[in-house]
Amino acid sequence: MSGKKRKKAEQASKKAENEVKTEEKPVKSPSFEFKWSNPKFRALIPFAIFVLVFLWIWTEPAEKPTDPWFEAAFLVDSSRKVQDPKLKSEMLEKGGDQLRDLVNRYPKHARVKFLLGYYYSNAGKLDSAIDMYSDAIRMDSGATINPVAPMAAQQVGMIYSQKSNMLLNQGKIEEAKKAIQPGLKYARYSPVIPTQMGVVFHREGQIDSAITYYTMALNINGNHKPALQNLALAFFQKGNVLLKNKNLTEALEYFNRSAKMNFQNADLYNNMGYVLNQLGQTEQSVNAYKKALQLKPGHVNAIRNLAAYYQKTGNMAEAKKYMQMLGGK
Repeated sequence: MSGKKRKKAEQASKKAENEVKTEEKPVKSPSFEFKWSNPKFRALIPFAIFVLVFLWIWTEPAEKPTDPWFEAAFLVDSSRKVQDPKLKSEMLEKGGDQLRDLVNRYPKHARVKFLLGYYYSNAGKLDSAIDMYSDAIRMDSGATINPVAPMAAQQVGMIYSQKSNMLLNQGKIEEAKKAIQPGLKYARYSPVIPTQMGVVFHREGQIDSAITYYTMALNINGNHKPALQNLALAFFQKGNVLLKNKNLTEALEYFNRSAKMNFQNADLYNNMGYVLNQLGQTEQSVNAYKKALQLKPGHVNAIRNLAAYYQKTGNMAEAKKYMQMLGGK
């Protein structure tokens, strides 16, 4: 071997000695496989769905959209709570301007018409409010998802009732009747309208007609308090008319109707006691007289009727007790 070749061999040998040799371990392929046949993969699916739904619900969008209808309605509604007249007017008119613009852009949208009607109501423009609410009811006819017709009808009912009451308080009964009549076509949505018509007839002295409209209102909403109270009073008054005409059985029927509606009136129970006594139901009549005294201690007619009853039945001690309650009366 030549000297040059020997030298190269020695250099290569030294280089090999200086190098640290490491044994590389082979990389094992993962044991998890994304295959339907893998039971671990199938078990993870419900958890993955839960995570996706959670992120979808709780992750806020980058920008929150502003609903112009909500913004305008919020301004109108908020203006009602503002004390400063100038700021109140500015907020109300700003909301009104926005709603008028929306109605121009969406002329066949029932909810926008309803909101504009709400603005007009708060602005005191009642005729314009009725027009908008009426349009909303007409456009919303037959809607099943978030209908506005019932709400619009309630608002219309309150406006018609308000206009009618103003005339009624001025003694203008016929004008009050005419003021409420246009609202009757919306009566199926709101008990306010037939109740007000009942009030007009009641004030006019037409008790049977009043009863008809109060009953109509309660068929719409059985818990409508004004209709309940007025109907109970009308039943009592109808019973008094029948009693005056000596129709005792019918009078008792109407008195009982009034009592069942929890009409707490001493005269009702005193008159009921008188009718019961006339019909020979003496025990029930005594209970009715005592109920009258419970409601109004010192009720003169009830005391006299009880004194007369006990005197007639020979119970002089009880008769004397009630006579003493009368004193010099």
